[in-house]
Amino acid sequence: MRSLYLAIGILVLSGIGSAATIYVPDDYPTIQSAVIASVNGDTIIVRPGTYTGPVNPNGKAIVIRSEQGPQATTIDGDYDSGVIFWLSEGRDTVLDGFTITNGRGTHWTKRSGGGIACRNSSPTIINNIIELNDVSDGYGGGIFCEKASPRIESNIIRQNIAGYGGGIHCNNATPEIVNNIISENEAEFPACGGGIYVSNGSEPFIFGNTISSNKAKEQFGGYGGGIYSTYSAPQIVSNRFFLNSATHGGGAIASFASSPRVVNNLIYENKAGNYGGGIAMTRGSSMEIINCTIVGNFLTGGGYGGGILVTRYSEPTLVNSIVWYNRGQYGTQIAVTGKGSDASTLSLGHSTVTDNSISVFTMGASRIDYLGGNIRRDPQLVDPANYDFHLTWQSPCRDSGHNAYVTELCDFEGDERITAATVDMGADEFAYHLYHTGSVAAGSPIDLKVIGFPTAPVTLFLGDTLADPPYSTQHGDFYLNWPVAWQGFIGAVPGKGVLVFPATVPNTWTSGSAHPIQALVGPWGGPSTWLTNYEDLIVE
Repeated sequence: MRSLYLAIGILVLSGIGSAATIYVPDDYPTIQSAVIASVNGDTIIVRPGTYTGPVNPNGKAIVIRSEQGPQATTIDGDYDSGVIFWLSEGRDTVLDGFTITNGRGTHWTKRSGGGIACRNSSPTIINNIIELNDVSDGYGGGIFCEKASPRIESNIIRQNIAGYGGGIHCNNATPEIVNNIISENEAEFPACGGGIYVSNGSEPFIFGNTISSNKAKEQFGGYGGGIYSTYSAPQIVSNRFFLNSATHGGGAIASFASSPRVVNNLIYENKAGNYGGGIAMTRGSSMEIINCTIVGNFLTGGGYGGGILVTRYSEPTLVNSIVWYNRGQYGTQIAVTGKGSDASTLSLGHSTVTDNSISVFTMGASRIDYLGGNIRRDPQLVDPANYDFHLTWQSPCRDSGHNAYVTELCDFEGDERITAATVDMGADEFAYHLYHTGSVAAGSPIDLKVIGFPTAPVTLFLGDTLADPPYSTQHGDFYLNWPVAWQGFIGAVPGKGVLVFPATVPNTWTSGSAHPIQALVGPWGGPSTWLTNYEDLIVE
């Protein structure tokens, strides 16, 4: 009898430890009914279709994943939030692969989190499209985070509306916001943070995102088209900001009494009304701007600081950076303003800023402390008119920064940050690199570009799949499975340091397919030869 009881106990315990896969609507008709039936460790697979929210994991460590991705599977917020996390969910609670739309938010003081509302929790939010959610009188049109630390990765967050934080709102929160596309979101009234709003001691890590065409628009407000930070310390690293706009100040970034670290960012063609076409900081902000490229930003109403405005007793630092081609009335590149007790000070070192009589403007007792190493010469970028901000071989910014300020091991696109003895200025480090410009569509022309030392021969490899792990060679890692589908000599690097190889996307490539390429720069066996990164050509 004792043996029988022991056998039954073993069976029961083994059942408790097993994870199940639940299908919607096969096993349960709705996502929420599947959640209720699930236990920690379960995976819920959702078939294509439209499902009504809100979805609430109820504190369970479960994976909720669409079977065929966000284009086929939608969570409709139905005038609530699409998804709610609020019971201490951790990283092992995963939301993966949905379109989350038509949300109007959850009532947490004000409407919050049109698409996703996240409080006191740290889930993983990955591979979703979060769009067309509206909390125009509240917080976080796409995602709201309060006292939360979610990982928000590889999502498309677009066309959402809020009063604060059209795309994402962080309130006393520490989310990781990584490799997302955050675009066409709007902050309406009081219009702060079209893309991201950061407040109340938040310390988000904002890395590798494309933040574009967001708006902070309101007649009497409108600050921080891309990001607005107030009383917070965000880490803003290796992002691309472009075509963001603010009615008043900070087309890309606005900082109010904050201390952001802004490192390795490309900030270009953003606009504001009168204050800081690229960046505006005020009320004692102590922003650190390191290894950034700030070009082509402008003010629509004249105003102060086409590239950067520093005002109201702020004391930022700008080092190892490029500030060029910006436009404004007082200080086409930089304006430092504030009188008497409001005087501001910018510490500027090892950077290049347009050298003419109207490029830098200071007011009253406000001043610029020059730290040395400033060169005031054209950065000679590859093709800024067509948004290619890589350094050329002839650029005076190459090997002209200061190593003591380097805080990241890689540049804005993942290349080693110090490739020679001295760091470069700007977001790009001159390094062996392969990339492309132009739309990847079947039959369309594109330019493949390879950066390397002049006269070096370049061999291009085209493969079908990646090696895992990559092959280790004397010239670095080779990422493509051998044998490759095609390889060939495409020319030698010219004196500018960038080889452009015109190519045509094969008509046989289908939409959504990925085709990895990699280049060898230099002769095989040569002392200065190296393999570049690999680049995925993903067909539109």
